[in-house]
Amino acid sequence: MKKIQVGHLNRKHLKKLRRLQRHRLTIVSRRATILLCSHEGLSCSQIADIVGQHVQTVRDWIKAFNHADRKERWDLFKPKPRPGRKPAFDGKVQQGLLDIFKESPHKYGFSDSEWTLHRLAEVVMRTGLAFSISHESVRRLINKSKHSYGRLKRWLRASLKSCHAAVATNRSLRYTS
Repeated sequence: MKKIQVGHLNRKHLKKLRRLQRHRLTIVSRRATILLCSHEGLSCSQIADIVGQHVQTVRDWIKAFNHADRKERWDLFKPKPRPGRKPAFDGKVQQGLLDIFKESPHKYGFSDSEWTLHRLAEVVMRTGLAFSISHESVRRLINKSKHSYGRLKRWLRASLKSCHAAVATNRSLRYTS
């Protein structure tokens, strides 16, 4: 079987590969190490042992680098975007949740004057903002909005106190006039 090795690399390429070898992303540094080891004459199985990858992965990477034209070679080091899971709830649900939180629980038929995560989840489903939502999702949505559940509760208590104080002051002004 023909030995697979990286093509000709000049000083400039070697310097760039050594710099990429110290990259913060493991995949980038591993790819640079594969090419440098291949340039030094090591076999694919020896390189695979060094970088902890399968032999075929090493071969594929060397082939991809050799077959790419000079401009595209260095783009191969950029990791492909990984989109991940799509969010279950959009900004509309998040904003609706914050709007509900600012209102009184009495408006939604609760006897207590404070919100809980379970009550918020129940109201979100009742109002049709979401078909189904857990209290943990409510907590995550609140945290995602640069707030925390505890901070929002303290803010709500403070605003209610100032509102009650203003109403009391208003009443006393009416009776003294």
